Amino acid sequence: MQNNKKDIHVVFLSSWYPTRMQPTNGDFVVRHAQAVSAFCTTSVIHLAYDANLTTFFQLEKRESATVSEYIYYFRLPCYAKLLKPMWFLLMYRKAIRTYIATNGKPHLVHVNVMFPVVIVAFLCKLLYKIPYVITEHWTGYLASASQSLGRFKKCYVRFFSRASSRIMPVSNDLQRALQSHGVKGKYSIIHNVVDTSLFFPSKIKDTAHIRIMHISHLRNEHKNIVGILRVCAQIFTTNPHVILQIVSENNPSYVQEYIQELGIQNNVQLLGYKNRQDLAAVLSKASYLLLFSNYENFPCVIVEALACGIPIVSSNVGGISEHVSEQNGLLVEAGNETELRTAIERMNNTYMNYDSALLHAYAVQHFSYYSVGAKIYDVYKEIVKYD
Repeated sequence: MQNNKKDIHVVFLSSWYPTRMQPTNGDFVVRHAQAVSAFCTTSVIHLAYDANLTTFFQLEKRESATVSEYIYYFRLPCYAKLLKPMWFLLMYRKAIRTYIATNGKPHLVHVNVMFPVVIVAFLCKLLYKIPYVITEHWTGYLASASQSLGRFKKCYVRFFSRASSRIMPVSNDLQRALQSHGVKGKYSIIHNVVDTSLFFPSKIKDTAHIRIMHISHLRNEHKNIVGILRVCAQIFTTNPHVILQIVSENNPSYVQEYIQELGIQNNVQLLGYKNRQDLAAVLSKASYLLLFSNYENFPCVIVEALACGIPIVSSNVGGISEHVSEQNGLLVEAGNETELRTAIERMNNTYMNYDSALLHAYAVQHFSYYSVGAKIYDVYKEIVKYD
């Protein structure tokens, strides 16, 4: 049987997904869904708690040319707050029954971020005989993460992952971390996705300044923004033409206060939240990307920087070294500010020597919608049985 777009019908379930309350939460899951939608019929079902709802249940259906999204908002009645897990399952049961009645039974469920939504996929397998695959993104499995996985979560993901048909972490490092927690199954690596038609090298560069770009949620125990600011303060004293630009949907007071304390407010620009189009515009004009995280999987911002043709300076954590090397950046030991300063000083003198076209081509080959979508679809084809 020749495969075409209608051969496989998949429904994404995700513990994280953009909503009207959190518009960027799990946006990388959206891109995975969009990537595979070029090969098969793709829908998303997601539940989100909204305490401000005037009703207990509200559906927001978002249709695009590629993916159908069914975002169900709910609030808990007073008597149900202690029964939130059961209420969660009942709401998902209603959503999935409604979906199947309208659209037919999907061939496959694709879980993103196991805890807690994987239990819904497990019940779909029991009740409807629908197999499921898992893509995992969470850094909590890493030994270096500040969060503790905990006994309950560990048992939870061990049990439900064993019933899955495939486990697809976003890096080899995350696969090793999952396996260290006893998460057993057949593994395939599926990378994060970048829209290479949106993120591409800019022909316009600011030659008067070196623009260092940092993009994150600014939680210091994870991203070590304090370390970045402290090292950049040293850099600014010898090179006042260097500018640190920070993009974040968060704007914590401690960051602003530390910038003032260091006296570097003239060299640091807090750009706030940027949508995808605006982020691509500012990133493509940057000199290079700077990360100094204490732990990571494989950050989407690295993929986006490569697509924009700019090199990277980063701590060597998680799966970053799987794609960042001397050919496209510099790696330093996590927390080592001396190494970071040396790397920044070196990059300030060499960033213009990197071939932006080659960096973009690497992103297209490994992280484009077509490349990642085709890999996910290949996994689907192995699992779905045709008559």
